[in-house]
Amino acid sequence: MRKQLEKNLRVFGLYLIFTCVFCFELSAQNASEVRIVSSSSLSFETVNGEAIQKIINAVVSADNFRIIADSAVKFVNKNEFRAFGDIQIETNDRTIWADTLYYYTDTDFSRLRGRVILATDTSTIYSHSVDYLFSFELARFIDYVRLEDKNGLLQARGGEYFQKQDSAVFRNQVQLQDSTQYAEGDSLLINRSSQAFRFFGNVFAVDSLNNTLLESDFMSGDSTGNRSLIGNAYLRSISADTSDTTHINAEEIYVRKQEGNRFTEAREDVRIWSRQFSAIADSTVFDENEELFELYKSPIAWHENIQLTGPYIRVQVDSSKIESLLSFPDPFTASEDSLTGRINQITGDTLLADFQEGTISQIKVYPNSFVLFHSVNEDDEADGAIEFNALEETTMFFSSGRIDSVLSVKSIDGIYIPEIPELSDRKLDGFSWSPELKPLRPLSIPVMKLPPINEDLPFSLPRRYLEFVKKQN
Repeated sequence: MRKQLEKNLRVFGLYLIFTCVFCFELSAQNASEVRIVSSSSLSFETVNGEAIQKIINAVVSADNFRIIADSAVKFVNKNEFRAFGDIQIETNDRTIWADTLYYYTDTDFSRLRGRVILATDTSTIYSHSVDYLFSFELARFIDYVRLEDKNGLLQARGGEYFQKQDSAVFRNQVQLQDSTQYAEGDSLLINRSSQAFRFFGNVFAVDSLNNTLLESDFMSGDSTGNRSLIGNAYLRSISADTSDTTHINAEEIYVRKQEGNRFTEAREDVRIWSRQFSAIADSTVFDENEELFELYKSPIAWHENIQLTGPYIRVQVDSSKIESLLSFPDPFTASEDSLTGRINQITGDTLLADFQEGTISQIKVYPNSFVLFHSVNEDDEADGAIEFNALEETTMFFSSGRIDSVLSVKSIDGIYIPEIPELSDRKLDGFSWSPELKPLRPLSIPVMKLPPINEDLPFSLPRRYLEFVKKQN
């Protein structure tokens, strides 16, 4: 799975390289000419054998933009223009500021360095080094990028941004943050207009709106709140009343919203732990609105000293407390007696366990039930067992977590087995008891690996930018 994700990222990277090369080729076919609009001083000089025009307080224009700078140099015999100082570049839908500009007119390619700011009506991007194609509004951020908009902010060590498609790829220490969410990873593909994204490598995310924490090798999502976690996926969910925490580990975890309801689906090597119950399964679905877990493909569920095995298990919770367990067909329940250590067993066609305030109250098996019940004497010592089967239902009643009594009706066939040492190893058909597989509470919780995003900007703001913002306000 991880190799496939890495392959997808490499393919997208090759696509970006091809796109950049293609854009350069098209730009070369549409060479631009820099025309001087105004200046306070204009002179012709020769520097290192190159004839140049030196422009002070320059205002120049090209096919798609206008440049204002403290000073500029236009090369007479080659396709190059340079600007220095407090630079402002105005395009149809974007304004750019920088300290240094190298512009190559034959390819429409420019190098922006220093305090680089790219602003549109919806976002502002800050960087130290940007390579830019004006014709295609394609920016490549060399060593740092910070994007701010009404939804939040993004920070990374580099990437590419396609203005016309409103899409971008960011790499190395990528962080995304808004008022309710935070996410980080090694790489990010994003389309801002649809708010669709894909995080690659060492992904960590916090969703404070839904009280969840996420971690995986890969994560994708969109504006609806849907999330897909693939590769070493982990989800921690805190109940609305904060009284319980559920931990889910799996190879894949999917969070979906449908008609106002929220579903969490986990697949492959699923492990669940909460204060009320724990489980393993091949797959599970949690309905947040109904507070219902459904476990599939030979799951095992545990509650305290009780283990339930079956092809399908449904766990109903209520306000973070377990309310009932349902399993069919042919479920098997094993319950370890806390005093004798012996395993009471019950199996049949369908099993329903009920709980009161999170404590087991009864287990009902119907029809065609089979029971092995170990009894104790007045000194709470092992004292034989009862083994029987009944064509109708059998109910085990519990008190303080221990079996108190067993009730079975109609067509009962059974025996009483006197106390013998070998009785502790007696098993019904389909016996299953594997406490060593029971998931344990995580010893540690994943945390963000990168330092928090600095609220301060990476550099002081240029004078012309401040004047622009003041005018806009």
